[in-house]
Amino acid sequence: MFERAVLTLAVIALGPPCLADSGGVSTETQYLEDLPVVLTLSRLPQTLQDAPGAVTVIDAEMIRRSGYRDLGRLLRLVPGMQVAEERGGRQIISYHGLTTEYPNQMQVLVDGRSIYTPYFYGGADWSSLPVALEEIERIEVVRGSDSAAYGSNAFLGVVNIITRHSAVAPAAWSRVNLGSGAVRDLAAGASLRRQGASLRGDIQYRNDSGFDGISDDREQVFANVRSDVRVQRDHEFSLFAGLVDSRLGMGYANSRFNGNGVREATSDDAYLHLRWRYAPSEHEEWLINAYRNREQGRDEWIVSGSAGGTTYTVPVNQNRISLRDDLEVQHQLGFDDGSRLVYGVEWRRDQLDSEALFFDGKARSERILRLFANFALRIDAQWLLNLGLMAEDYAGDPIRFAPRIFANWQPGRNQSWRGGFSRAWRQPTLFERHGDVRVIDPVTGRVLQHRWIPSPDLRPQRIDALELGYFASTPAKTFQVDLRVFSELVSDLAIREGQLVAPPTNPLFWPVLPTSKTVNYEHAIRMRGLEYQLQWRPWRDARLQFTHSLIDRRIADPAYRSMVAPHTASLSWLQDFAGGWQGTVSLFRVASFKSEVGYDPSSDGIVHGHTSLDARIAKRIRFAGHWAELALAGTNLLGRHLEVRPLELADGPTDDPPNEVEPRLYLSLRAEF
Repeated sequence: MFERAVLTLAVIALGPPCLADSGGVSTETQYLEDLPVVLTLSRLPQTLQDAPGAVTVIDAEMIRRSGYRDLGRLLRLVPGMQVAEERGGRQIISYHGLTTEYPNQMQVLVDGRSIYTPYFYGGADWSSLPVALEEIERIEVVRGSDSAAYGSNAFLGVVNIITRHSAVAPAAWSRVNLGSGAVRDLAAGASLRRQGASLRGDIQYRNDSGFDGISDDREQVFANVRSDVRVQRDHEFSLFAGLVDSRLGMGYANSRFNGNGVREATSDDAYLHLRWRYAPSEHEEWLINAYRNREQGRDEWIVSGSAGGTTYTVPVNQNRISLRDDLEVQHQLGFDDGSRLVYGVEWRRDQLDSEALFFDGKARSERILRLFANFALRIDAQWLLNLGLMAEDYAGDPIRFAPRIFANWQPGRNQSWRGGFSRAWRQPTLFERHGDVRVIDPVTGRVLQHRWIPSPDLRPQRIDALELGYFASTPAKTFQVDLRVFSELVSDLAIREGQLVAPPTNPLFWPVLPTSKTVNYEHAIRMRGLEYQLQWRPWRDARLQFTHSLIDRRIADPAYRSMVAPHTASLSWLQDFAGGWQGTVSLFRVASFKSEVGYDPSSDGIVHGHTSLDARIAKRIRFAGHWAELALAGTNLLGRHLEVRPLELADGPTDDPPNEVEPRLYLSLRAEF
């Protein structure tokens, strides 16, 4: 399979003669065109031709024309991304799998601020991202390990959400969504500009009833503000702040012993982010980022069970407060030969206070210190060497190094071959190492069940990756191809494993809630494959986008092999029509995989292979220099289907699962002034 992937890469790369530039000579038109530039992969602004890896860019036009209400659904457009909807508003999102039902191996940033939470397994809460879709300039997705630039959490990739500068925001905008599933969304934003200073703010209300017959309704309020102040030519200060208030339906009516009972969970999150940018010349820039994230959640219900003829009723809570404080300083230099260097230091402190996760009631915290450098060395007109290194110090652990070395050969202005090696680590979360969960009889204080056991000696995961890639674009960007052939070797994967506990410690035996702990998988895991994305403008008013991934999973245990989807694909068609009409159709396919493997590998976390179809038709109207857009959008239009079978249903009926994804339609009215 790997050999076929290499052959496919060569055929696609060498086949279309329109992509080649004879002898590496570029015309003036090619040099003047607007080449795609990404900021995330190496922390340096680089064209896709110069980048040391594969990046998918989802631009503002694609975000608007998709019609999606959630950012998570957009990531189905990324090759190799595994996305499935477990319930309304909750999507399981991972790149190349190998994760839990709470994916935690991909760094998620908003304007450079990490929203990778310290809570529970880590990961990102995709339904509560504090950003308005209208304010996103683009999303850059790094496909592959990027620990050389961002450390442990970028084990399998990075999603960087970049919002537009407040100086280019419209004076005002508004949006209303109404549709099936009790969709009721309201959003509005406004901006001001005064002599080098600008301010924008937005507020959103989002409501829906989730899936039929399941407790997953949500009601959320988001508020964000951004201010940018330029002092003279070379100093700019930026402030970002926001609040998120959520009310989410949780649980399943038929969960055993009400272990995941029907309830309402609430969360109140806030952030404050300050940034200073100093650019004394076009070849130099200093950047300082400082931010605090605060998450506070309340999630309580009652569980009950019997042991030794006694019935126990036990209040359970998963309440938590987490704090993240982060300070980062980086310095970027450019050289006359086109080489660039960025280096810096980051200090972070995470704290998590949760009685449910830590039996002794004490908050847990960790300190992280990172030193990083990335150097793009221009050897000559056709060769570029990208070198990166991250030194990461988690308090109490040995210092670990994440290196990257890539060479880019550019025989023409609009094409580039790249190849290289990277090593990445993912440190265990606070819960994976220190989680100690016990069910206590509130009357006697007796331990009824020890549900989770600490793993203080858990080792960090490691991935060694080899990559060969090819990027090319026609001069007018009517056709673009980006391919990646990879070989990834994963060691010490962190997995959940059931534990045998003596009866006196565990008199209350709940088959669906056994004792568990996090351990290191003893076998190495190798994934080899091919993924690519094609963009084509066959005629002036059309845009086609196709993505595809194929992965050969060399994993001895079939249960763990099933965590990686062998293939994913997407096809999108964007079309402009006369009279201001626009249409978008997207078709997605993902093979079966498992979101988690734990104590029951035969049943838990199954994600069924499925195909889904989304579409949108919109009419744009211009008036007095402004515009409005009325749109009808639909998701899952091929009918009801099961994507994720939750753990609570492992022993339940299979003829009519209650968490089937349903077709949804809604109208949207949006305007800018």
